[in-house]
Amino acid sequence: METRTVVNLPNAISFGRLVLAPVMVVLAWDQQANVFRAAFTVAVISDLLDGVLARILNQRTEFGAKLDSWADMATYLALFFGTCMLWPQFINSHLGLILGGFGCYTVAFSFGYLKYGRLTSYHTLSGKVAAVLMAGSMIIWFFGGTEWPFRAGLIAALASGVDQILITLVLPDWQPNVPSFWHAFRSR
Repeated sequence: METRTVVNLPNAISFGRLVLAPVMVVLAWDQQANVFRAAFTVAVISDLLDGVLARILNQRTEFGAKLDSWADMATYLALFFGTCMLWPQFINSHLGLILGGFGCYTVAFSFGYLKYGRLTSYHTLSGKVAAVLMAGSMIIWFFGGTEWPFRAGLIAALASGVDQILITLVLPDWQPNVPSFWHAFRSR
């Protein structure tokens, strides 16, 4: 992991996503559903872009991994709160899985924080799959599609949370960008 300057294009994009999250909540509060949808879509695209650019430009930093994790967390919290305000019936119909996903991620992040004294920033493969499914399913649903991909995304998020808990169990020291429990188990 590089320790170069933290001021670079990928980090600027992540920071922009972090700033966009509270804007999304304000948009939802103001019942601006279409602008909220557009802002979430921009956040998702920027999330894909920052990681790709960090690798292409060889600008991966420990700070960037943390910033990306903070921005991801802020984006998905803004999605949840915004969806609660704009489409409460959608939240109510998926409440069990949503609470399970939040619970699992809360345990995973809390366990990692208690063990290492900081956010884990694993960026696991399962987490990436869950993020793509969640983001894609919400964009599909936002524009009139079906809800079943959202349920699949929530199940993937639960599995990702379990993966992160297992990684924290086996890694003795904090390490960012751990692809999976298998990788963590092999590297100890």
